[in-house]
Amino acid sequence: MRRIVVACMLVVPAAWGAPGPFDGKWVGTAPEAGDCGVLTVTIMVTDNLLTGNVSGKKGSPPIVTTSLGSDGTAKVRYAQFEGSLRLRLSGAQFTGSFNTFCGLRAVTGAKANQ
Repeated sequence: MRRIVVACMLVVPAAWGAPGPFDGKWVGTAPEAGDCGVLTVTIMVTDNLLTGNVSGKKGSPPIVTTSLGSDGTAKVRYAQFEGSLRLRLSGAQFTGSFNTFCGLRAVTGAKANQ
């Protein structure tokens, strides 16, 4: 009986500490548009919670913490703009659409720490 209890005690904590498939830092960019420079999107994912910021020539607003779907998709909001901006993480790449002062910008990027 003791062996079963000890084995369970060793397996369960390891499962709780396991990172999610999308955990880590992700960085992407959109090319210049209008009088806006390159847009950089930095995302941090921990336990399917997404945070980060959108940095460009006109500011660097934080992304409002949101849940990432099990399929790697999320509707993202950030301080300067409301609306459902889309983001999709897949494998080690991501794509997204972010509203900016220069209009909707398509962002592509990758996982930074592989």
